[in-house]
Amino acid sequence: MMANGVTLQRFASVLGALLLSCVVSACSHEKIPNTDVDDTPEARDVISFVEQYRSAVVERSVPQLLKLASKEYYDDMGTPQGDDDVDLAGLEERLKATFGPDLLSVHYDIRYRDVVFLETKVLVDYTYIGRFRINAPDGTRWERRLADNRMILMKKKNGGFEIASGM
Repeated sequence: MMANGVTLQRFASVLGALLLSCVVSACSHEKIPNTDVDDTPEARDVISFVEQYRSAVVERSVPQLLKLASKEYYDDMGTPQGDDDVDLAGLEERLKATFGPDLLSVHYDIRYRDVVFLETKVLVDYTYIGRFRINAPDGTRWERRLADNRMILMKKKNGGFEIASGM
């Protein structure tokens, strides 16, 4: 009797573990390599688009960055006051100042954490690390920035995206 009770208990334990494993695997999704984003064609399209942005940053290409931006670009910079808000014209000024002659080299990496699809927008949450070699009054030096960011993309009617905020 004891052997049957132990065997039945062991069977129930194995069955429970098997069921739990099936439930967990049914809920899991493959991730796009080197991201935390579910691997779907739509998510790959978004990441491919944002990679164009990343490449333009590395190349320090203001024209390419402005080409990726929406005509309605607007960023409140995450603050309640309006004196630091940036529209498309302000973005151009800011990019030209940032990528001026004192910026000698850029390395910019992105770790994609989430892509959320809304009706007309896509929210892209990522962590970036930027390493910048600058010409300073005391000589050249490297600076580093590590931060989280959210980029908001607008879906174009003919397909594709443009950056509405977060550049």
